[in-house]
Amino acid sequence: MTVHQTVPKGWSLMGKSGAMDGKIFSLEITNVSIGTDPTTCNIVYPANTLGIAQLHCQLIWKNDGWLVVSFGDTGTWLNDSLLKNGQAVSINPGDTLSLANSGNNFILKYNLVLTPQNQSETNLSKRSGNSSSESWRSSATPPSPPEKDTWTKLKENFFSFKGRLNREPYILRTLVLILVNSVNWAILSYIDTIPANQLNNLGVGIVIALLIFWVICIVVAFSLSTRRLHDTNHSGWWWLTSFVPFLNFYTIYLLYFKKGTEGNNRFGSDPLAQGRT
Repeated sequence: MTVHQTVPKGWSLMGKSGAMDGKIFSLEITNVSIGTDPTTCNIVYPANTLGIAQLHCQLIWKNDGWLVVSFGDTGTWLNDSLLKNGQAVSINPGDTLSLANSGNNFILKYNLVLTPQNQSETNLSKRSGNSSSESWRSSATPPSPPEKDTWTKLKENFFSFKGRLNREPYILRTLVLILVNSVNWAILSYIDTIPANQLNNLGVGIVIALLIFWVICIVVAFSLSTRRLHDTNHSGWWWLTSFVPFLNFYTIYLLYFKKGTEGNNRFGSDPLAQGRT
């Protein structure tokens, strides 16, 4: 026997930029299509919207959660990850869905209270294909995404090799890393002046801990540089050219001076959707 799934009330897709900026689409059907074809899509972009395909992507309600499937040739990003065409990936409240470029962003929301208004927002429970639409507007402040725990923030900020990092946070984090590592080496240099026969177990343990910390600093430096290079649409492996004479000047230019790619590139969405530094 086939079980027909229904979408709980409160799910919405909020436009954050482009033609859909400020619009809230109530998700009350199990298959929501986004694109320029009004005969097949529920959220319809103008036909001349740059980069948006006739059927660009779909949101599918399955097993009490949403999946997103990309179809457009110009790409669909979930947060900082480029989706493979035809592959279904889970999307959660607070996640950002980007179509073709950073000018077409949506955020998946849950528990919005919606009331009818004479606005252009669409209630998708009333619309499928060519059927008529009903306009809605949010009467409550959208809830913020769930707060991430400290370890998750640390991993994303210092140990992730995916996505992009613009100039300002890269320079600030690199300066902090240099300062901390300088203190680390100063302590190691002082311990090195102590004769080996005078080092106790505690001293040896400190040396080992500081060496491990030094290795962690290298990993963090590679992580920051990789995402900064991604922002300029270069592979993270370019960081290795920092050790090559003359070529390292170009790498320094990429890391500290070059403006990041405006809009999405092959490494993810633009970290600065509103202006750049």
